[in-house]
Amino acid sequence: MKNTIFVLFTLFSHTVFAEVIINGYCDFPKATVSLFEIEDYITKKEIKISETKVDDKGNFRLIFSSNSIKKIILRVNSNFSWMYIQPNSTYFIDIPQDGQITQFITNNEIEMVFFKLDTNDINYKILGFEAWMDNYLSDIYILKDKQPGEFVQKIAAFKKEVNSVYSKDTSLFFRSYLKYSIGLSIDNINFISAPSEEDKFEFYIKDSPILINNDKYIEYLYSFYENYYYKLDQNLRTQLNNYIINYDHVNCIKTLNKDPYIQSEELSELILLIFINQGIFSSKISNNLLNIINEKSNYPIHSIIAKNSLQKKDEIKIGDIFPNIELDKKNKYTLQMLKGKPIYIHCFDPKNQKSISEISALLKLNEKYEKYINIISVYSKPKEYFSISEQRNLDLIKWRKFELEPSEKSWKILNIPSFPYYLFLDKDLVLLASPALSPSPNGSYETIERIFYDIKRKIEQIGE
Repeated sequence: MKNTIFVLFTLFSHTVFAEVIINGYCDFPKATVSLFEIEDYITKKEIKISETKVDDKGNFRLIFSSNSIKKIILRVNSNFSWMYIQPNSTYFIDIPQDGQITQFITNNEIEMVFFKLDTNDINYKILGFEAWMDNYLSDIYILKDKQPGEFVQKIAAFKKEVNSVYSKDTSLFFRSYLKYSIGLSIDNINFISAPSEEDKFEFYIKDSPILINNDKYIEYLYSFYENYYYKLDQNLRTQLNNYIINYDHVNCIKTLNKDPYIQSEELSELILLIFINQGIFSSKISNNLLNIINEKSNYPIHSIIAKNSLQKKDEIKIGDIFPNIELDKKNKYTLQMLKGKPIYIHCFDPKNQKSISEISALLKLNEKYEKYINIISVYSKPKEYFSISEQRNLDLIKWRKFELEPSEKSWKILNIPSFPYYLFLDKDLVLLASPALSPSPNGSYETIERIFYDIKRKIEQIGE
């Protein structure tokens, strides 16, 4: 389980604390281990709970308090991992440096290993269930199209067995996790007799408690209401838009409440917050609505989400003008200097095989479209030197390339999750895509070249 360790500080009533201890080892000696909780799962804002130093031998210990099962995030240098914690528990974990799943420097997820994990612990139960479900689905998935009737029977049998195995489990958190994990992993599969939207709403959402602090519930909610604004009845959406532009928060909620798949004031306001965080409305409208919800919501957690959403307003979104990042500090070369032509930013790692494999495709693109598109490559400066083979990979790049210090602000602005990664900006530095299509075909056989070709054709048509 690729985990991020997150720790919560919570009090029992009457100042009675439920202690949690994490005994850890990691391959980052003398590093600082920071522990975070997630304040809300809509904005995913993290709050630091605890911090400690790793000793010379790689050992560390964190002691904190929590009165409920929660998810925590553990950050070491630029790496992170995650797990669940439950009160009055002691954990033994290992965070190996070779557990890295990407080579990116700023937000690299690493794999964590548990030792001596109690069979009643939430992590043990979740890990066991997820492994069981993954293996079961991989074994029967081939039947989905070839023998759909048998596939449906197998799905029904699995659900029945899950209910039988876990029927006596008293953990409400774990029972909810099971429910929404099945909803995401099984009931979202498109197969004969799969639950309809109405079935899903009735079982997973309607009359069910809104588990705002349960990450799996929020993940399911996002899945169910993905692009839902555009699925609203046209008359309902027109009414909503009229109230939106007039910042009529109360009638926005009442309007959403009329939708057959919402039907609750609390859920209506939460869906409105999701719409705002999905960038449905303009920045001005979003900020004004968030301020109103922050001040007037009847639900304290919604006020927190609104406040955290306002703090996120500086994050770069599609349609925003990209910051004028510094690409070459020595020569004072900035992104602004490339303005005038669309910009295709190639973020890569000379050590990463996938990055290397796409350079030949980029070479061909550059040869055909360099007159119309600015292609640039950025990569992180190594701690020591590149090897001969890595330097050879760098030398293949004939267009502009820029080496950025790992700690530079530019990397943080780019916010790249893995390599290779592509961003596409128009000639005025407006962000059009992140991630952008790559030069190599994806699963739908799409590449960025079609977009390049259209730009070239339009420019040639108007004679620029």
